[in-house]
Amino acid sequence: MKKIEIKGINLTNFKGILKLSLNFSHNTDIFGANGTGKSTVYDAFLWLLFNKNAEEKKDFSIKNTVDTSLNRQDHEVEGLFEINGDPITLRKVYKEKWQKKKGSEVAEYTGNETVYFWNEVPMQAKRISGQS
Repeated sequence: MKKIEIKGINLTNFKGILKLSLNFSHNTDIFGANGTGKSTVYDAFLWLLFNKNAEEKKDFSIKNTVDTSLNRQDHEVEGLFEINGDPITLRKVYKEKWQKKKGSEVAEYTGNETVYFWNEVPMQAKRISGQS
């Protein structure tokens, strides 16, 4: 049986949180007033691991809701885990693509990409057989 421990999480430009690092040791309680980011931390874990939020929605915005001028920057979640004593880092980065067409002075949004990393090695997202 595998023992999996969550050691920490780092958020960068995720929803309303510009930068946050949480280290979990033993039991960690997250509490605070409404609108302080408790659900955002949970959504970050779910997005990193399952590509959805707490409401089971796969189509939800991870862009900065407080300062929308930051939305051209990358949105990133990094999870620090230990599996059977081995440290594992999972990181997921959502990047917007902007391109300046020839002769144009203004870059246009052309889409986005999500990049996945396992211990800093880039990976492709794959479905596990039997899961959706």
